[in-house]
Amino acid sequence: MNILFCAAEATPFSKAGGLADVAGALPKALVAAGHDCTVITPYYRTVKKGSYPSESTGISGSMLVGDRLISYDLLEWHDDTPGAPRFLFLRADDFFDREGIYTDDSGEGYSDNNKRYIYYQMVIADLLRNGLLKCDVLHCNDHHTALLPVLLSSLKKPIPTLLTVHSFIYQGQFSLDEAELLPADVQDLLTLESKGDHYNALKEGVRQASHVNTVSPGYADELLDGLWIEPSFAGILRERGDAFNGILNGIDTPYWNPATDPYLSNHYNAEALDGKSVIKQALQEKCGLAQRTDAPLFGSISRLVENKGFNLIIEVVPEFVEIGVQFVFLGSGDRKIRDALNDLARRFPQQVSFNEGYNEPLAHEIEAGADMFLMPSQIEPCGLNQMYSLAYGTVPIVTKTGGLADTVVDHESLSGVGNGIHIRGSSPRHIEKAVRRAVGLWQNRRSDVTSLRDNGMTARFTWDSSAAGYER
Repeated sequence: MNILFCAAEATPFSKAGGLADVAGALPKALVAAGHDCTVITPYYRTVKKGSYPSESTGISGSMLVGDRLISYDLLEWHDDTPGAPRFLFLRADDFFDREGIYTDDSGEGYSDNNKRYIYYQMVIADLLRNGLLKCDVLHCNDHHTALLPVLLSSLKKPIPTLLTVHSFIYQGQFSLDEAELLPADVQDLLTLESKGDHYNALKEGVRQASHVNTVSPGYADELLDGLWIEPSFAGILRERGDAFNGILNGIDTPYWNPATDPYLSNHYNAEALDGKSVIKQALQEKCGLAQRTDAPLFGSISRLVENKGFNLIIEVVPEFVEIGVQFVFLGSGDRKIRDALNDLARRFPQQVSFNEGYNEPLAHEIEAGADMFLMPSQIEPCGLNQMYSLAYGTVPIVTKTGGLADTVVDHESLSGVGNGIHIRGSSPRHIEKAVRRAVGLWQNRRSDVTSLRDNGMTARFTWDSSAAGYER
């Protein structure tokens, strides 16, 4: 198949969340399975600043967005790596040459985000209509590209569309005025929301796409049961029947491999873990923490938003600092959460480190150097960091929800294949209990920690099996 993969972010070029990791890894797995795959994503300032030499494809143009004529140029990144997908960048500096991807420095979303991604989709649709882009299957991702099945519904020869929803939290609601940016025939296909004052891009895509999936079987079941979304949306998903399912994400195992990871100063594997303790010491030094081998080090890498559990984490950190636990946080997002984490780092500089922003090398060092990985998401469609943690012998502490429940088995499970610790609720006290269990294992039952690490490092969450699900 010739697959056109449309995503608003993609590693290593741009990243705000897990969508970027999928857009960087799944296309490679599809190419390895014998398909042609082209990824098209916006040309953000982060791409411009990065070491990604891109040249114009010779395809350029302009499109009206309201009363503004916005020009674009289609660029191509030349990657000579065998098996690499083709990467195209839509350069439209009026919309995408900004410091952040979706948000400004304060963490607030750009006020014209709907216009930005309506434009992105309209250009892709126009290129497909005119044969400047061609594909057998159009793979859309999240609300930023969910209107493409609607924009292309009038084609004489329809293009099969797959819409992958990485999170149903962000649905891309847009106003009646913003809907007028779309072609008139597309406007006629839209369905007003119940209040009659806006449309929902994700719902439109779920209705119109040939097939819809989300990123874990557990999350799919939760959605069908009416969790996390309004009843009417759950009803739409149930109406799709077999045209909606969950496919668990994988991880890019050549890239996330402690035995070969280029970001690590030392390497290790399940049979030889010595390198992990060396990396822990280096991480403590880099982050200004006390050099203590006896202190359990908890890592956390995430978008800093409430549904990732950070409002709860902040409450319990001080009491664990008192008993010698160390924390390393990495992420960007809500200003209140950033301020709170900065305050904790100032109060406890020997035991708490907060690193703001997107830092790929540090993310790998945290996954390798931490003893435990804290991930108390209230909602987690799939999650990738818990899988990275398992691969790196770092015990994940997670809420039993969505993809976290699909991948992490509690150490008290009767199955005997525990690889982590479940947080059994959604309050600070539930996090406290789970962390206390982890600290207790670290202090008194180190052989159990070793067993959890072994079980985690022998688990396999590869993109090969995930790609097979997408092929089907």
